[in-house]
Amino acid sequence: MTYVTDRCFGCKQPFSFDPEYVPRVPIADKLRPVCEECMVRANTRRKEKGLQPLLIQPEAYEPA
Repeated sequence: MTYVTDRCFGCKQPFSFDPEYVPRVPIADKLRPVCEECMVRANTRRKEKGLQPLLIQPEAYEPA
């Protein structure tokens, strides 16, 4: 298992994550990682619209 740092697709800020569990967005045949703060914001908006929140694995933002 590896712990890496990259920029978030949503906010473009660097963050560290476990690449096996981090949520990703498919963009141009690549999977782009999304930070925890952006995922929490997205889930807040989803709940406001009556949608189910997206799953965030507990291990996603922790060292492997």
